[in-house]
Amino acid sequence: SSVVTHNEVTDTSYTAIIGGGNSMTISNNYIARAMLDLHDGGGIYTSACSGVTIKGNLIEKIVDTGGYGASAYYLDENTHDSKVIENVSSDVARPTHNHLAQNNTLSGNLFCTAGDMALSFPRSERYHVVDNVFSSGGKIELKTPPNGIETLFGNTFRGTSVDQVRLDLYAEKEHTPIVVPKSALSPRSIEQIGPRTWKVVWPGGREQTWDMTTTGPRNSR
Repeated sequence: SSVVTHNEVTDTSYTAIIGGGNSMTISNNYIARAMLDLHDGGGIYTSACSGVTIKGNLIEKIVDTGGYGASAYYLDENTHDSKVIENVSSDVARPTHNHLAQNNTLSGNLFCTAGDMALSFPRSERYHVVDNVFSSGGKIELKTPPNGIETLFGNTFRGTSVDQVRLDLYAEKEHTPIVVPKSALSPRSIEQIGPRTWKVVWPGGREQTWDMTTTGPRNSR
């Protein structure tokens, strides 16, 4: 296994960090303005691997330049039994893209953007999406085949609308609104309180902080 940690990678023409080894750890990295020229990549990209842990990274300001798009966290063909946990994506319209990947977990992440947000899982299966915060200034679309997500639980969706889009291979078919209850689990506020720090305030005053500093992130619950 190998470890890629505490790196700062900015202003790249293509993907910032590419991982492909089994039992690899990619943690506590800062990535900004990747994918300036090419497409079909992301801030962190993996392929043909298992047991990978992507944890505590901050990726921001990745703009889609067309083609197959650009993402923050991209799990590609035959990435399986891996985890994307306690990361932040800021100002990336497609914070997570998962293609032909299996049995992976997205948990404890904060994905926020001022515009629309897409969470995509084409030709993927048996995903577990648990306890994440998805915050968008526009609509949120969860694009997945029928068997793409096995567990969808404990997530907070905050946008003007939230739709599940059924994928048939890559074609978008039915759009079904996801009913997001106005419950005590809905955050009172989500704000960026520092260059690399975000705070979520929940009803009752409980605060949750993603502190993604160069010394390593601390997700305080």
